[in-house]
Amino acid sequence: MATASNIATDAQVQAIAQYNENIQTDQNTIDENTAALATYQQEIDSAQATIETDQANLADPNLDPAAVQDIQNNIDEAQTTIDTNQANIAIANQNIANAQADLVQQQQGLANVEAQATGTASAGAVDPNANPQVPAGTGSSVPASQINTSSRTNTSATNAFGITSAQQASIGSVSSLLSTAPVNSDAQLAAIQQQATLALAQQQQTIAAQQRAVNYGDWRVKLSLAPGADYLYNSSNPGILAPLSSQGGTGGVIFPYMPSIDTSYRATYSNYDLTHSNYRGYFYQNSYVDQVTMRAQFTAQNTSEANYLLAVIHFFRSVTKMFYGASDPNRGSPPPLVFLTGLGSYQFAQHPCVVSSFTYNLPDGVDYIRALSNSNLGTNQQNQQISQSTIPTNGSTSNYRLTSNGLPPGAMATPNPAPNTSDLLNSPTYVPTKMEISISLLPIQSRQQVSQNFNLRDFASGSLLNGGFW
Repeated sequence: MATASNIATDAQVQAIAQYNENIQTDQNTIDENTAALATYQQEIDSAQATIETDQANLADPNLDPAAVQDIQNNIDEAQTTIDTNQANIAIANQNIANAQADLVQQQQGLANVEAQATGTASAGAVDPNANPQVPAGTGSSVPASQINTSSRTNTSATNAFGITSAQQASIGSVSSLLSTAPVNSDAQLAAIQQQATLALAQQQQTIAAQQRAVNYGDWRVKLSLAPGADYLYNSSNPGILAPLSSQGGTGGVIFPYMPSIDTSYRATYSNYDLTHSNYRGYFYQNSYVDQVTMRAQFTAQNTSEANYLLAVIHFFRSVTKMFYGASDPNRGSPPPLVFLTGLGSYQFAQHPCVVSSFTYNLPDGVDYIRALSNSNLGTNQQNQQISQSTIPTNGSTSNYRLTSNGLPPGAMATPNPAPNTSDLLNSPTYVPTKMEISISLLPIQSRQQVSQNFNLRDFASGSLLNGGFW
């Protein structure tokens, strides 16, 4: 005989799905905070290394006194970083402990409800909220369609297990197992209930995973080189472009704030004038995508962000130049293509273009921050002042002014010194803490793409947008 102990209600089926989702959420919280702990520890180790280096510099007897305050500021900043990350570690550990405690409760609740749904729970373990109403009778064949539970007619926002009406709507296909299958024995009824429970749990878990995959996708706007590029930031020695590298960097320029993007689609028509006519005629000539203009904002609040901003500036300087030089294997090639990505597959999905102009403004109303260096070591301002204050032996006032400013006297021609890159990473470069850049892009489509791959039907349906067509 079918009894209340082996008939699962819709509320129980929904509760199992909710418990599974809660368990997955707790596990994600544990995983994310565990990964964050490693990041916090790395930042602490890096800050400690900075402190040790700066303390050694302070002990250097040849240190320029003008650099002492900068070094001390670096030490203070590194100590603040350590304190902040230690606090973050404490918070992450607490989050992990809370999630682990909740995970145990969710797993126990899941076990209890599953036991009730399959009829294996003891009388003391039955949740009072799970109250199936079984019609009276002692027949050995009870169709599942005769089972009536309060949750099937519940129209409130949530049921006894806290499941929302939207979540209840998702169980229709699973509940059909309970409403259509004839039950000839208690064992068969228990098997049907267990099958419905597992099917619903899998369905809910799949939906939750799909939602997370969509929400966690990176839709930030990005400009990058071709995937197989071995030049600029992907060269063997990227230099100051290293923060953009595909190996250990961002694989291109990621805009930290949503840029303004102006895109124009144009159709050109030639006109003709008819004699004794009130209207002008037009002949279609061609269509094209006009210049794309981007205006973006960047900020730098620490050395790492300053390095990134410097790399962004220099990348756009470089990407507007052709390959040139006797030692360059690509010499003679035009500036490289860049690919615009962002905002999803139907906005920009690896759209090819070239950078036609790059404009950036160094504002005068913001602070500036050092990049590539943590201190101004190696700059002896006192010696520089002495060398510039030397009065020439000829006593000429004009020559004195030239010499005091580090310039040769008269119109003497001096060769330009070769650039010194050996100490590049130890020389400070300053970037603004907030700046704006403007970029002009020209959309590029090869003749082969246009003639062999383009057709208006696929473009209108959106399928070509994901293939890089403008």
